[in-house]
Amino acid sequence: MDFVSQIALGAAVGVATLGRRAAVWKAALWGGVAGTLPDLDVLIDHGDAVRNMVLHRAETHAPFWLLSSRQHRRQTGL
Repeated sequence: MDFVSQIALGAAVGVATLGRRAAVWKAALWGGVAGTLPDLDVLIDHGDAVRNMVLHRAETHAPFWLLSSRQHRRQTGL
């Protein structure tokens, strides 16, 4: 998804989930920011174009997996 779609989807989800608890513009702003954060890993240079492509959307798109795998490694001593 391109970054404009990420922002728009994030803003829509923010407005839908925050409802009347926050101003619409604040919900849209925070939703747009949260929807864009995972794609900021394109700014990280991993050394070459192939590694950049392969590692894009690795950890930043799966925070639950990242946290659970770290916990598993601690428990197993890996």
